[in-house]
Amino acid sequence: MMTIYRGRAAILWRVLMVFFCVSFLANAQIRQRPFIWVEQDDRSKILEKIDSNSWAKNYYVDFKARTDKEVSTYKTSREDFLRKIPLDWEGDREEGNFPSFQTITDFGNSRGRAVILEYLQIGIDCGVLYFLTEEERYAQMATDILYTFVMGLANLEPSQKVSNGGWIYPKDHLREAREIGAQLPIIYDFIVPYLDSGGLTYDVERESQISFPKENAQQVFLTYADLAINHGHTGSNWSVLEANSLVQ
Repeated sequence: MMTIYRGRAAILWRVLMVFFCVSFLANAQIRQRPFIWVEQDDRSKILEKIDSNSWAKNYYVDFKARTDKEVSTYKTSREDFLRKIPLDWEGDREEGNFPSFQTITDFGNSRGRAVILEYLQIGIDCGVLYFLTEEERYAQMATDILYTFVMGLANLEPSQKVSNGGWIYPKDHLREAREIGAQLPIIYDFIVPYLDSGGLTYDVERESQISFPKENAQQVFLTYADLAINHGHTGSNWSVLEANSLVQ
């Protein structure tokens, strides 16, 4: 009887999980982006706070000026800017395939890791400023960064050799979840309104503007969720550091 009970309980649990997932997806589809860090209704309140508080205004002015310098560099040559992202630009690959990221294992001596963190922060900063200013130059830059990251991951196989295996960091998902997995969904969340209005992305390999492949981005997010659930760090409270990547 206990075996039958457990079997029925397992079936009920699966049914409930399917119902929950379907309900969640249905609700998510009708929500207006962004909705992870902020919602559209928050915009006017944030701008009002910036206008009415000197500390907020000073921070915003400095933040915008710093990001505008990056945008200026990017607009000078999108090609040069995007090719600094540490993909295997010169490696052998099938014709038509986008280059993949170079994997990183030596964190102390990796220039590539520092560049990855820098570009992801620029992407997030541009996403935030697009939300606040509604200027498409910020959305375009954030979109181009995200597209290059998504395509650089698309043909790269996540590590299956170690329990804490990642994607770009094949031996350390715990680190990758914090430094990469948690950042990409934030950029995406901010730029979806731009994409939905017809915004394109720049493909550095084709040297042309193309439609942003949302399905590729969703596959990246699903892979990071799977890595957190099935290949993440276990055995200590450090595992909570992977939560942002999974939840976002």
